[in-house]
Amino acid sequence: MIILAFAFMGMFLTGISKAAGENQAQQEQLKQIESYISQQQQKIEDHYADRLAELELNRDAEIGLLEAADKGAFSTLAAQAKIAETVLGIKEPPKPKGSIEDWIDKSPRRFAEIQNLMAEAKNDVFAGYDQAATKLEKQKSYALTVRLSELEERLKENLSAEKPQPTVGLVSGIVYSELKPAAIIGGKIVRQGEAANGIKIVRIYRDRVEFEKNGKKWEQKVREPTKAHWQ
Repeated sequence: MIILAFAFMGMFLTGISKAAGENQAQQEQLKQIESYISQQQQKIEDHYADRLAELELNRDAEIGLLEAADKGAFSTLAAQAKIAETVLGIKEPPKPKGSIEDWIDKSPRRFAEIQNLMAEAKNDVFAGYDQAATKLEKQKSYALTVRLSELEERLKENLSAEKPQPTVGLVSGIVYSELKPAAIIGGKIVRQGEAANGIKIVRIYRDRVEFEKNGKKWEQKVREPTKAHWQ
């Protein structure tokens, strides 16, 4: 009775130790998943930060080109006006007519038109940047809050899912006949007298299979957990 009690206690402690080991392994895997998700989150943040910086560079480059063109137009019109003023300031010969007077009359209007065109072009550039930046922000938000969350959920579900039992040595079915009985062992069809994983199939009965390894024999029923001999 005492021997049985000690044997039971030993089995109980072994079960606790095994469960604790499995729980510790699962906790380690959870930490790995969380670390992986954190890394992916940082990659997403960096990716969209780079894309936004690229948008800003393109915006500033376009604005720079427009401002350079604006200054060039202003300089040209100002030079034209200066030349016209100088020429018209000469009293002898009489004040010329035609193109120089057109410069004076049209320069302010031309300058205003160019200013309006430049302002519209700049507004288009800024509007395009704002639209692209808003789209990027939405994409980043979706990647972080939806796609990454789904990935984390799937990884944790796979971790918590019941692990399939090992099939090595498992008798999953018997096809019995008087002459050539067969059994499905470890996912493979074997016959009486053959071997599976180095273990001989001695005899196949209607509901069980007899095995032999190193002179030791044992029997297993269909779906019965495998014996230690298979390890």
